[in-house]
Amino acid sequence: MAQNRIIPYGYKIENGKLSIEPEEKHIVVRIYERYANGESYLQIAERLTALGAQYTPEKTHWNKNMVARVLQNKNYLGNDKYPTIIHSELLQSAEKQAKPYTHRMDKHMKALKPYLVCNECGARLQRRLKATGVERWYCPNDTDHISLKVSDVSLVKDIMELQRKLLLSEKCRKTSHAEGKTLNLELIKLKNQIDLAMNEPTPNLEEIKESIMKLAREKYSILENIGEDSYLSHTIERLSDTELDSKLLPTITMKIVVSRTKAIELVLTNGQKIKN
Repeated sequence: MAQNRIIPYGYKIENGKLSIEPEEKHIVVRIYERYANGESYLQIAERLTALGAQYTPEKTHWNKNMVARVLQNKNYLGNDKYPTIIHSELLQSAEKQAKPYTHRMDKHMKALKPYLVCNECGARLQRRLKATGVERWYCPNDTDHISLKVSDVSLVKDIMELQRKLLLSEKCRKTSHAEGKTLNLELIKLKNQIDLAMNEPTPNLEEIKESIMKLAREKYSILENIGEDSYLSHTIERLSDTELDSKLLPTITMKIVVSRTKAIELVLTNGQKIKN
């Protein structure tokens, strides 16, 4: 049996040449037949594992990737290098059943994956599929930072809750808009004080200069923030309150912090933080 899986499953090296490994040939044919009969990659993998079929001498647990590699290997038809294991009729029967072999990530997670970071160390989270076909989110620095319980479904649920809280926060900000008007009144009051001081018979030029500088600083501060805040506010108002908006949310998101068990914080591009 081939010790090195660089050699395709079903073959072995004998007298310096590739030859057929009889037991593995039987498994290859069985894989094609079962797939042609409508079984999925996972069903075939589970069946082979239950039978104790060996992928390598050390490995008897099959997964979908292993089955896919067998089904996608055209060398089994035979060529100058590889002896024939299956015939074209069986390949064609299997190809009629073929479906795209992709592990499609949820559209929301695909859009938000670049923003997910580990709460422990700040590293970008990674995603892989376990042999069972279930996704595994993990921190590349330490897999123990993120629990096995964290899934696409749980992350979507957590981030949706953060989105709701962001919407609520924006509504609260709008409700307190009167504070902004109060600030404007303070600026008007300061300007009136400057005008009165300028009309004094003996104006205190140092105090007037200090007041003018203060007024200028306050106005500049308002103008500096109004552009970004206006864009953020407009975008937040357009977010859905019933489903995760993976198109708009990333445009205002700096990062989404994930703890061991859930997404706990949304950090916006202006540094604002929304917590679960």
